[in-house]
Amino acid sequence: HDGEEGEGEGNGNDEDDNNEQGGEGDGDGDGGGEGGGGRGRRRLGGGDDVGKFLSEVLRNLGTDDYAVVQSSSGAFPPTPLTSLIKLSGGDVGGAVLAGYDAAFADGSYFQSHLDAEATRPVDLNAVAAAATILARTAFAAAYDDGDGDAENAAQAAAKIIDSLDASDEEFSALADCLLVDGNCKLLLQYGTVEAENGRWETGVYLGLGQPLGTPPNYYPGVYDHNNGQGMVQVGERVYGAYSPEKADGDGGEENGDGAAAAEYGASKTDAFLLRPSLLEMAVHGLLNNYLGWNAASFGDEEEVELKSCKSTHDCRKVDYCAGGPGEAVCTGAKMCVCARAHYHPALDESIYAAPNNVTGRFLVKDDGGECSGNGEGEGGGGDAGEG
Repeated sequence: HDGEEGEGEGNGNDEDDNNEQGGEGDGDGDGGGEGGGGRGRRRLGGGDDVGKFLSEVLRNLGTDDYAVVQSSSGAFPPTPLTSLIKLSGGDVGGAVLAGYDAAFADGSYFQSHLDAEATRPVDLNAVAAAATILARTAFAAAYDDGDGDAENAAQAAAKIIDSLDASDEEFSALADCLLVDGNCKLLLQYGTVEAENGRWETGVYLGLGQPLGTPPNYYPGVYDHNNGQGMVQVGERVYGAYSPEKADGDGGEENGDGAAAAEYGASKTDAFLLRPSLLEMAVHGLLNNYLGWNAASFGDEEEVELKSCKSTHDCRKVDYCAGGPGEAVCTGAKMCVCARAHYHPALDESIYAAPNNVTGRFLVKDDGGECSGNGEGEGGGGDAGEG
């Protein structure tokens, strides 16, 4: 497995700990890898401590064929963690697990996932190992009581979380969806149920979100109602944002001047709507299914028989989710489970949806937070994550 790499990077800059920029794991596949610094037991403080703890956990969780080692790069790769650290002033810590060190892959043409199956087949054994390491790290983070004993937490996680094999049926199906056929049966199965759930919750059927296509296309498009932008329906019109005080439509010629005068809620059809991409819809349903099915039995000696469903409407009378953090929802597995996944629509802090205008149009804030322009943007935002 030489050359297969997986690295993780966590924030942290303690002067007495080799000046490492957080923790990185780099599964170079040769069974080697560098061990953690072993700072002993201590109470975890802010982001620096958390980042270093997670980095040590990652380095302790290598598999038989894939080690996790420190990255040679001190900077984070582009991930949401960078934003979280910035917004929290360093109070939030974390680690990044990546599949490479300084470059995506030697000899790669696009230097990205666009080099997938067509030109450079992905090693699914490496992906399965990374998934195992990630799941065990999440468990270890929850297991630790604040002492920061990375070795003990990693050992506990390895005993509880089994290794994922690349031959696993569901793993293989999802890999085919993400690398070969973005219109696959699995994504359509879960996305269809998510669309029906939306119809039941809002009274509006928005259909399936934008598909990945075949082969999968991960290029971002214009952030609008077709690509995950939240919208508000007032009467018979749909807006990216709405303000009844702006009765002139704020320049929204497509909507007609004076069309935005009604108060929200005056019509029974008024609603806040969201249509994520097909991939996001399916992942949302998959997370609910994987994380929510066993929640129905939590605390009970006997396993609860899950109710079958076609949409969340069929889960109304389910009582096995009562008292938990999530209500009963239907997933693509056609079973009522306890909700565990959430959409997180994210937009750059410097822009916001133009009031009383169609989706895909945004205003730019100046330094004082006021609007300084109107325009259309590509890749301005998106559903950043679920779980």
